[in-house]
Amino acid sequence: MRAILSILVFSAGAVAAGDFDSLVKQGRAAFLAFDLDAAQIAYARACPAEKMAAFPLQNIALCEHLLGTVAEARDRGDEALSHYLKSLAAFEKLGRPYLAHTVSTLTNLGELYRHQRRLTDAEKMLARALELSRTLTGSDPELYAITLSRAGALYSDLDQPDRARSMLDEAIAGFRTLTRPNAPELAYALSSLGMLDIDSGEYKSGESNFREAVGLATGSLGETNPATAAYATNLALALLMQGQYSRAETLLHRARFVVESRLGPDNILLAKVFAELTSVETALGRFRIAEGYGERALSILNSHVPADSLEIVLAQAQLGALYLREHNIAGAEKVLPVAVETERRLLKDERILGDGIRDLAALRAQQHAWNDAEALYREAIGFYERKLGADHPDIAPVLRAYAGVLKHQGIQGIRVRNIEARARAIEKSTRHPQGS
Repeated sequence: MRAILSILVFSAGAVAAGDFDSLVKQGRAAFLAFDLDAAQIAYARACPAEKMAAFPLQNIALCEHLLGTVAEARDRGDEALSHYLKSLAAFEKLGRPYLAHTVSTLTNLGELYRHQRRLTDAEKMLARALELSRTLTGSDPELYAITLSRAGALYSDLDQPDRARSMLDEAIAGFRTLTRPNAPELAYALSSLGMLDIDSGEYKSGESNFREAVGLATGSLGETNPATAAYATNLALALLMQGQYSRAETLLHRARFVVESRLGPDNILLAKVFAELTSVETALGRFRIAEGYGERALSILNSHVPADSLEIVLAQAQLGALYLREHNIAGAEKVLPVAVETERRLLKDERILGDGIRDLAALRAQQHAWNDAEALYREAIGFYERKLGADHPDIAPVLRAYAGVLKHQGIQGIRVRNIEARARAIEKSTRHPQGS
């Protein structure tokens, strides 16, 4: 969801004051219902480009902000950026009376930069928004909670989970105390918290947060809103990580229908849906179907983001893992080593890099490159221990694979027995492993 300014101002001259007010209200209502065509028409009538220069500055600022929200929702990032920057410059000129508006536009800019993976720019915008919104907590606690929520999501991307969780917890508490609840924004914060849970291996907690997010979004935005579909996709991921593949598949097909029908067949949100479908079909052993979904996800990403972007690298790594399951060693060798090398550069110490290293270890084991496989498995285990904890169930299968490699190296005795005993102990302590 995007922050939409709630204070309406009147224009003079080209658009009568009452008409401007009515058209902006129409546009906002259409936008909240995700009727982007109707929102665009209403905003264009309220803010005709050829007459905007004659508007009062506050109206120009509002128009640019609202036009930016529609452009961003249509996945037109550069157009949205242009609108937001113009809006921000105007609101900053207007000064203190329009501080809340300045914060809203800064927050939207930060979120847009985040989606464009311009994380340094995103942090600058959201840091300014937080600083300003803190001065408004008495009069506008909701705005502060929204800004906190966006900052929390950003710091999750920046691999600062403790900072992210603190901000999201505070934002969620703030939303829950509002006299007039803001269900869409609470859903956003809960979903962001759920992603932190998934990254730390807390799949049940993630599932709970995603379920609440889906329920709130369904009730406030509707089942066919793309935000609802996005939260359902995240819920499917939590179920997938717990081995509930059929339930995940049902959610993903529903999300696919919503995204394709509301945003089109090449929207970037669809890439995530296809990526999760790839994982589901791979787990179910339907490799040919999985390949089709994986290639579709990669094709969409190639049309939206640079070739060396993290999203494309992760999609390539996913295809490499699929090829491993098929024992397609040549196919895995083409994509997996390069993908993991890029992940090392982009991800540094994130859990998902551990997944890539684990898959590369499995590839080297299939190639009987035992020394390389042993070193990679040790590295992957270290990642899981740091990110998930020494006894997390996801570590058990990696330990077993590591022990198998050691046996192929001719290593026997107490070292291997201790590794296998550790794997058994982890499995015994969690009869229903979250990640199996």
